[in-house]
This record gives sequence, C-alpha cells and structure tokens, in this order.
Amino acid sequence: MNTPQYLRKRVFPITRELKNVGILPPLRTPHHPTEEVSEGDYRQGLTLKRTKKGTVVDIGADRNALCKEKLSVNKVMSFKVVKFGKEIIIDPDVPDYYWGYKVLSTNKNLYNSILTLKPGPDLVIGTSRYAPSITSVLEEVKDRLKGSKHTAILFGGPYSGLDELISGQNEKEIIDLEVNTVPSQGTKTVRTEEAVLATLSVFNLLLNTE
Repeated sequence: MNTPQYLRKRVFPITRELKNVGILPPLRTPHHPTEEVSEGDYRQGLTLKRTKKGTVVDIGADRNALCKEKLSVNKVMSFKVVKFGKEIIIDPDVPDYYWGYKVLSTNKNLYNSILTLKPGPDLVIGTSRYAPSITSVLEEVKDRLKGSKHTAILFGGPYSGLDELISGQNEKEIIDLEVNTVPSQGTKTVRTEEAVLATLSVFNLLLNTE
C-alpha cells in the first residue's frame, strides 16, 4: 500500500496473496501523486539501471528520469525533479512533510522490537480496554503528545490484547502511558485496524487543539 501505484507492477510480482490488492482504496497521500510530473515535484522512483551519465529511474512520468548519481539498482527511493525538459533530471531528496511509512518486522518480543526503532521513541503509549478512558486523562495525553518528538503507539493483535502480549517486567516498564481510546466500545473486542483509526483520530485532534 505504501508503494505508489505507478511502481507496484514493477516492484511486486503477481502472487496469490496479492490477487485482490487492486480493490484496496488509494492512500491519496503526498507520495501517491495523481498529477503529471513537473519541475520541483517530489516523487518516489525505482532505480532501473546505471549508465555512464548516472542512474535511470522510473518516477511514473511518460519517460524515465536520470539521476546523475550512481545509485544501487532495483531500489525505491525518493527524489526531487530539478529539471523537466527533454530530459527529466532528478536528485535524491526527501520533503519535510509526511512521505509515507515503513513496515518493520523484527520477530522479537515487544521490548526488543521497541529498542530496534531508529530514532527511538521518547514516548510509548499502550492502548487497552482495561486502561483509563481517554476522557479521564485527556489533558495528560495531550501534554505528553505535544512534548514528544517520536511517539510509539502499541496495539493488541487479532487474538490477544496488549495486556496478554506483555509478558515481562521490562515490557511493562517501557510503556509510559496506557489509555483506552475506544471507551464504551460495546463489543467484546475492537479490531486492530479499527483501533488504529480511532486512536490516531483522537491523537490528531489533541495535537491540533490549543
């Protein structure tokens, strides 16, 4: 989902697991542009091959672009279009606004997984139906969020809540704040994807209020 539409066929081969991926809704995020390429744009591109001039890159335009640096091949990277003419010239660059996400699979326990995050979070929030309701700790959560540069939010899985996944004392101590972001949920469980949307909506509201 994080890969722009114009790169998906090149990056991911057709498999049984992805046969229905076409029905997934588009993200409509800045790194998934729908407009034509123009000078000054930021684009994600797939490095195709090296030449004497540099590296040929697919950025979703009507023709391939050229980066004058010699880069590793078959990698998705971010670029800025510095010249748009007979040739499309691009430089490796990342904008200073939201530019997608990364998926990290560690096969480690919760404590060690958090330790692998770079940069490390300065605030770790756990979500649980057994935690205090968001309405009772609203100001504390708001203050902690606004004072944090890197926040990690922990959710339970489809078969176990966060309380069941936390087994050791180290994991309990690494959580700075626990909160129930879906109070009076009315169901026995809330799906992880539902909890993510609910939690991020509440936190986004808190971050954008005085």
